[in-house]
Amino acid sequence: MMNLNLLGKAELLDENGHPISLPTKKVLLLLVMLAMNPDGLNRSFLVETIWPNSHLEAGRTSLRNALAALRKILPFNSLVSDDVHICLTAGIVMIQPTKQIYEGDFMPGFNEDWVLDNRLRLRTEAVKERVLRATEHAQTGDPTMALQLVDEACQIDPLDQDAAQFRVQILESIGNAPGAAKAANSFHARVLRELGVVVNIETPSVITESNPLTITCDWLVERNPEEAASFLVSTRASWMAMSGKIALDCHQKVLDAYSFETPTRSMVVAQRLYLKWIMGEFDSCQLETQQAFSMALSNQEIEAATILGTALSFGFLSQGNFKE
Repeated sequence: MMNLNLLGKAELLDENGHPISLPTKKVLLLLVMLAMNPDGLNRSFLVETIWPNSHLEAGRTSLRNALAALRKILPFNSLVSDDVHICLTAGIVMIQPTKQIYEGDFMPGFNEDWVLDNRLRLRTEAVKERVLRATEHAQTGDPTMALQLVDEACQIDPLDQDAAQFRVQILESIGNAPGAAKAANSFHARVLRELGVVVNIETPSVITESNPLTITCDWLVERNPEEAASFLVSTRASWMAMSGKIALDCHQKVLDAYSFETPTRSMVVAQRLYLKWIMGEFDSCQLETQQAFSMALSNQEIEAATILGTALSFGFLSQGNFKE
């Protein structure tokens, strides 16, 4: 019996587990469709699905050629067909389990609609299954196994918000608040980078005294607020990568202490509003951001205007306001 492995890598394997070479991806696609539909499929449906951009007659020719290629590989009489219908004989090709062991996405490298639908379905099922088991272990006092399972879920789908939120909760429950905050912010940045949208998951509080940036900032605010503002600007990348709440608090402390209107203070204002946008608070600061953007342009503070303009652009896009 031959086996179809469809997770992590789509391939046909012989009875000893050795890959069997197929002439084209379309031939493999045809075999998978027939194996997944034991009652068979209509010829026209196969042509429309596998060769959607071909004229009808050309698609039918491609289907005949693909069937001929399969007959050379499969045992005799493995394919039963007539002018309308094609069926794969039962017991010839077995699809390896796709739920017990999730070894990667369904049929990577194939982008047909039905492949993408199955890929999303299997990925979602695998994530939910691991989150459910992680929940059971967390409830029975086994956070280590719970964390292992939810880590697997996050690896399967790094953009799943429920899994990411649960991972943050488990890390906080075992006393790793800094790790929980880092996980929350990493997920936030990943979704923003991959999907271009802002989502919020609860971020635990972290003891700020343990962070050298906040220690330095607090020390400077008490002694020289202007230097504190310069410090925030010079270390901008670091603040954007850490806990949003901590970064916002530090920026607000500096702005409260340093009231003089200078280009440096404008940069601190821009960074603070950018952080609020990253944290999904664009609605609450949209007007303030627009005013700060106009002021930065008027004062020819290009760098601050660029930061604010980026926050406005992506903020409007996240709202669906493309014209803005």
